[in-house]
Amino acid sequence: GDLHVISGPFTGAATVDKVTGATGTATSNDVKITAPIDTLYKGVTGPITITDTGKGTKTTLEGKGFADRVIWSPFGNEAMGYDKFVCVEPVSASPVTIPVGKFKETKFYQKVSCVKI
Repeated sequence: GDLHVISGPFTGAATVDKVTGATGTATSNDVKITAPIDTLYKGVTGPITITDTGKGTKTTLEGKGFADRVIWSPFGNEAMGYDKFVCVEPVSASPVTIPVGKFKETKFYQKVSCVKI
């Protein structure tokens, strides 16, 4: 069947399972999507690749502006179309304090490229 493998500099990153709340440390640079996942990886900025064996593609994500990544997939949930996507989201897991009456400007850049494999 189709397999999504997300590869990047994950090894050693602090993790938070957003479903169970469990914390840990990533032990591999590859995340294979074989079950539902919603996990925060702290300090992972990329580049990150998504290999989709079903479509025969490799998508590369490069970016600046956020220090963390979340990988999310409703694997196995046909109603959500799990076999059509996987999310690799840039996030800031650290709180940002903004004084009343002030603002904070953040900048984010992401380059996405895809090739047949």
